[in-house]
Formats: sequence, C-alpha cells, structure tokens
Amino acid sequence: MKKIIYCSIFILIFFNSLNTLALDECTNDELKRLKELANNVEFQTKYEFASDLIIDSEDEKRVYIDYSINILNFSDDLKIVYKVNDSDPSYTLTSKENIIDNLAPKNKITFYIYSYINNLCTDELLKTKSITLKSYNDYYYFNKEECEKYPNFKYCEEFMDIEERSFDEIDELFSEYKKDMKKDDFKEIKDSSLYLIIGIILIILVIMIVVIKLVKNYKKKEEI
Repeated sequence: MKKIIYCSIFILIFFNSLNTLALDECTNDELKRLKELANNVEFQTKYEFASDLIIDSEDEKRVYIDYSINILNFSDDLKIVYKVNDSDPSYTLTSKENIIDNLAPKNKITFYIYSYINNLCTDELLKTKSITLKSYNDYYYFNKEECEKYPNFKYCEEFMDIEERSFDEIDELFSEYKKDMKKDDFKEIKDSSLYLIIGIILIILVIMIVVIKLVKNYKKKEEI
C-alpha cells in the first residue's frame, strides 16, 4: 500500500514538474512579443533652464540647462539598465520609474532593454539605444531676436557647441553675413529691375511691330 502511495506521489510530482517546465519555457512567440514591447519603448527628451545659473555680464554670457528623459510605453514585462557615459556605473529601472532627471548636456546615455518576466525568457537583452544630449547654444539665447531674422546664419542654431568661438568672433562673422545678405538682396532687386525693364522693352517692341503691320495692311486696303 505504501509503495502505491509513494508511486502516486512520485507521478504527481513528475507531471507537475513537466507542467511547470512547459509554463516556464521560453518560446519564439514569447520572445517575439517581448521584442515588440521593447521596440515600442520611446525616450522623450526635455530640458529646462536653470534660472539661477543664467550669467549675463560683460565678461561672460552663459546659460545652463537640465535635461530629463521620460520613458514612454514602458511595459511591466521589461526593465531598463542605463549608463550615463561609458565609464559611469549602471542603473536599473522598472516600469514604475520612468523619468530620469538632472542630466547634463553632452552626456551620452545608453539604454539596455531587458525582458523582466516570470519564465525562462527573463533577462534577455532585447534592444539597445543611445542618446547624446546636445549642448545649448549660449549665443542663440542672448541674440534670439537677430537669429530669428537670420535663421540660416551658422551660429543661430538653438542647439550646438560653440565653445571654440567667443561671442566677439561670432559677432564679427554675423556682421559679415548680414552685409553679404544685403548685397545679395540688392543684387536680386537689381536683377529683378533689369528683367522688368527688358520685359517692358520687349512688350513695346511687340506692340510697335503689331501696329506697323496693322498700318501697312490698312494702307494696302485703301490702295485697293
């Protein structure tokens, strides 16, 4: 009787183990589903000015900004490990933590999206994405009105690194650019005026030719 009981218990444990393994198996369909979740994750970058760190003096003009990254479509079946620059330590986020604050310009953030689920598919690396935060252009901030008038000027982009140039150097380049633009505008007006004069002359010539022909035809009719 004891043997029968032991055999029954063994059989139940055996089949239960098989069922558990079947449930925990990492199938291709499950991996495909998790990869789709990873591909749906979006990283929304925002910035704000550090108002107490805006320097506007004769000697220095500088603006400081703080970046934040909001993680969208972050499923509970995923976790994200990220590093700020390659040499820094890594941090792990779950779907309950979807905002990263206090990030500085020029930082490179690399995101590793892993599966985070109760089966053998867990801890699978599904996707990697890197974001480099752009430098804010101090010159643009302090010359916004002029830059809006001349948006194609090289140093009028809102986000760019201008550390190699001083404001005085950029001002000189900007003055030359404006002069060239005025020359181009004057040349364009001059060319337009020339084309207009040529067009008027051609119209007058056509009218004169038509009038001469009409007069000749009229005289021929009178002679007849």
